[in-house]
Amino acid sequence: FLPLPSRSSRRHQYETKQRTVPRRHLVGRFPTTTMRPGLRQPLGTFAEAGPHPSRGGNPYSDDFRNDVITRYQLGIPLDTPTLNALRDEYAYPSMQTCDRYITQFHQVGHVRPKMATGNHAAEREVLGQALIHLALFRCVHPEASIDHASTYLFTMDPMVLPYSPSQIVRAEEEGCFYHL
Repeated sequence: FLPLPSRSSRRHQYETKQRTVPRRHLVGRFPTTTMRPGLRQPLGTFAEAGPHPSRGGNPYSDDFRNDVITRYQLGIPLDTPTLNALRDEYAYPSMQTCDRYITQFHQVGHVRPKMATGNHAAEREVLGQALIHLALFRCVHPEASIDHASTYLFTMDPMVLPYSPSQIVRAEEEGCFYHL
């Protein structure tokens, strides 16, 4: 058996871990990380490439938005081979995004980006004992609907709020016990 770590060694591990945790710094527009807090990046350091706007990154810049509106107002087509080649390289907004900019321009008179809402997937999933109950329920009642499964899980533990149908479907797909 391994000896338990002493209090001083645990404190040393905590302090060491605390010093090596990467800290986020903003260089230009995108965050970068360094392993040594307090040291600045040298001038001219390139920022890490953030995700593309179509992949959940920051919105397109005002230059792109204004370019789309300018082309629209001047009657220059937005669906040209040159722009489509740029779209294939994710270097220009898609036609759907351009249409959304034009619609927004007609409705509110500008094409400023909207603020991020912070929406994210639900963190509460079917886990632990509820997942075991769901597996047993599917063994006994493979033909039952999602609502019946949700009701069963709620009756097994009424202290937990009922699970949504999407949470149960995800648990069944991850657990590989699908409806038959």
